[in-house]
Amino acid sequence: MIYNQCIDYIIGNNLLTVSQAGFREGHSTGACLANFLNEIYEEVDNGGTCGVLFLDLAKAFDTVDHLILVDKLKLLGFKASAQSWFSSYLDNRSQSTKFGNSISANKSISCGVLQGSILGPFLFLCYINDLPQGLKHTQGFLYADDTALLVRGKDPMELELNLNAELTSVARWFDANKLSMNTSKTKLMHFRHTHNIRSNRDLNVMINGELIESVSQFKYLGVTLDTHLSLDSHIDKVCGKVNSRTGLLRRVRNFVSKDLATHLYKSLVDPHFWYCNYIHSGCSLTNRRKLQIAQNNSLRAIAQVDNLYPTEALHIDLEIDWLDVTVDKTLCIEMFKNVHGLNPIRNYQKVNWLSHDRALRSNTHAELAIRRTNTKLGDQNMFCRGPRAWLHLPEEIRKLETLSGLRTAVKKHDGFPHTR
Repeated sequence: MIYNQCIDYIIGNNLLTVSQAGFREGHSTGACLANFLNEIYEEVDNGGTCGVLFLDLAKAFDTVDHLILVDKLKLLGFKASAQSWFSSYLDNRSQSTKFGNSISANKSISCGVLQGSILGPFLFLCYINDLPQGLKHTQGFLYADDTALLVRGKDPMELELNLNAELTSVARWFDANKLSMNTSKTKLMHFRHTHNIRSNRDLNVMINGELIESVSQFKYLGVTLDTHLSLDSHIDKVCGKVNSRTGLLRRVRNFVSKDLATHLYKSLVDPHFWYCNYIHSGCSLTNRRKLQIAQNNSLRAIAQVDNLYPTEALHIDLEIDWLDVTVDKTLCIEMFKNVHGLNPIRNYQKVNWLSHDRALRSNTHAELAIRRTNTKLGDQNMFCRGPRAWLHLPEEIRKLETLSGLRTAVKKHDGFPHTR
């Protein structure tokens, strides 16, 4: 009850920073990643580069200072009675540790929010909410305590100066709020096009005399990114996970029916293809074929057929879409959510109807404006690919006004192309 009242107040008055995507309705990791990568794709497509700091906070939820938290609630407009309630909720708590049959003495808890509680994540969002307000040189992307600082530009030296200045400023904010940054786990990446020879070097960023490690790959929100955005490593990892579960399907197939094996596929294998699939929708043809081969092998295990069995018939028999078709359907749903304001504000500002006047949508067949890009890398951006996938929908589907209606219609639509 308290959470519902508080979140309605915070969201209703737009008090949460748009940089925060964690623990918020309609703010998925995919939407956060799409917005993050859009900034990189745009800059690299225009000949620039991006420097990104991935910050690691040490035990962030466990080091929240109670007095500072209550002060922040006051600044957010919580009345004195509500502040007093939260102080009572947080204070006079204790914890003990059990090892085997032994239990330690109780130890009082002087800081931290209760993990596993419904109010814990909400209070942490309030605590870290003002971090992006102090950013001068970078854009902040927060998913709970996962924090990325991104700076765009064509001059690597300028990127270094801005990142160094920002990191020093953010470190001061952490100290003032009694949070600590794990320098050894904080990483730096320099995103650029493979042909950008002028910027083909790592960046040097330091904090307190310690050099931040520059890496060529980093796993961010479940997707392994690389400096050239090829997504090769991510695709290889997805295929590896899928192949291991395909082996499991083969082993159990003799003991279960085809229907049950199909259900196992949809619960054990399909989620690896589905997770953020529109993020890597524009990857190279080689990588898309790797994914498709991995799916085909899983389907052969279900149907118990050899490699000579036609893949087209395999997908028809099992009523399972090709991966390219699945991606296009997901893109269409995401585009609908963007233009109808169902995704985070940063995302739906990037997609528009071809006509800005909704009254004229009937004249434009509900088409989405398509971005122009300069490179193939720029085409990987989901905000470029999405409007193109949207065009594969018939006019009557594009004009639907409800998300549930569109989902149903898109699921049944079979007009999307695929790579065999």
